[in-house]
Formats: sequence, C-alpha cells, structure tokens
Amino acid sequence: MDINLVKNQYSLSIRILSDGFSLSVYDENYQLISAKHITPVHGADKAESLQEILVSHKELHLAYKDIVIICESEYHTIVPEIFYKAENEKEFLRLQHPSLPDSYQIFHSKLPLRQCTMIYGLEQNVIKVFQSHFQQVNPESHLVSIAKKIISEDKNKLTLWVRQEETDCIVYNDHRIVLFNKYAYEQPEDILYHVLNIYQQLNLNPSEFCTELYDNENSNNIALLKKHLPGVIIKSKKTAHEDYQWKI
Repeated sequence: MDINLVKNQYSLSIRILSDGFSLSVYDENYQLISAKHITPVHGADKAESLQEILVSHKELHLAYKDIVIICESEYHTIVPEIFYKAENEKEFLRLQHPSLPDSYQIFHSKLPLRQCTMIYGLEQNVIKVFQSHFQQVNPESHLVSIAKKIISEDKNKLTLWVRQEETDCIVYNDHRIVLFNKYAYEQPEDILYHVLNIYQQLNLNPSEFCTELYDNENSNNIALLKKHLPGVIIKSKKTAHEDYQWKI
C-alpha cells in the first residue's frame, strides 16, 4: 500500500475479537478499501501477539485522519446517569460481574439519549500495548457502538452478539434498555434456549419483536435460530461497525 495514499485522509479500524485481530482501512468517504483478519497461534499470549502485529504490519505505521480500536469484552454493565460516579466504576461493574479480574482496566461511555452510562472492563496488558503505539486513542468495547445504534434507532428488539462460549444480549423495549447481560453456551441450542427464555421472562412475543444476531458467517447458530425464529436478522461481526463507527 502506498504510504502517500493514506496519509491524513484515510481511517483505520483495529478490532480485537475472540477469534483474532482485524485491521480495516477506509477512504475519505468511510468506504472500506482494505481489510485483513489475523488468527493468532493457538495458545499464544494475546498481548504478545498484538505487539507483534502492531510492529510488523506497515499499514499501522501510517498517518490516519481517524483511528478506532474496538475490543471484544465479556464485562459490561449499564448505570443510570443519576447514580453514576467515576470513582465507583469498578464497584458498579463488580455488582454484575463478581468475577471481574483485578487486572482489567475500567472504561465508560455515556449514552446521553437514555441518560445512562455503560461501564466495561478491558484487559490491561492489551490496553498497554495499544497505548504504547496509539497514545491518543482509547480502545472501546464492541458493545458501545451496538448499544448507541440500538438507542438511536429506537426500535424494540433483542440483539445478540455471539462470542466464544458466551453471548451478549441487549433487549430494548419501550424506549429503554430493559436487559443487558451475557449468557454462557456450549451448543447452538443453548443460545436458542436463552433467547426464548428471555422472551418468556419479559413477556414479549418473538413473532412481534425484532431479533438480530451478530455472529460469524456460516455459523451453526444462524441455521438454528433461523429455523425457530424465521424473522431473525443476521449481521456479520466482521462488518458490524462499518456503518456507524465513524463520526461522519
């Protein structure tokens, strides 16, 4: 890639997902022009693999107009703005996730349209690697832009983001987030069970409620949910942020 083409006009997206690392470059109109997915060696340390990637891929050393870093995380909570205090972020997160490791660094993102704040934890050793290369860029959880998009659309829906062994669930109903949680799974049937159980517990009709699934392409989860929830909307995790991650 010609270094002169991207200087000061193109944008870079770096995503740390459960199955590896993705690098995407967008032009001045935020259209995707280059993308690559890097699968780390099995069992390799994530921070060490990331450090090697940041050093060895030349597109990461160019000057960009915008840089977005998105990290898949398993620890999130939402707090009403009236109760939010920066000094209590870790305590708020531990209320929902008692297993939160001490090594995780805590971040937050405000959701002003619904007067609440999302608090989330990211692996500190991974954050340190990023900060050594991109001092002015704060990594963001994968659910931040998802939640903001759900709120901005203001459409009743259940949204699933499937990770390795867990799936994140957000239920938006009657102009507010009524459920924000994660559920463990081993088989696709487990995910279907959680979805149907959520609808039952919240007294919602799945045939009248939008269900959307972010997953990898050709996933067994997709086939099963389509069979039992024909109206489910399938979205690729690889392209999930392209339409709304940038401030256009």
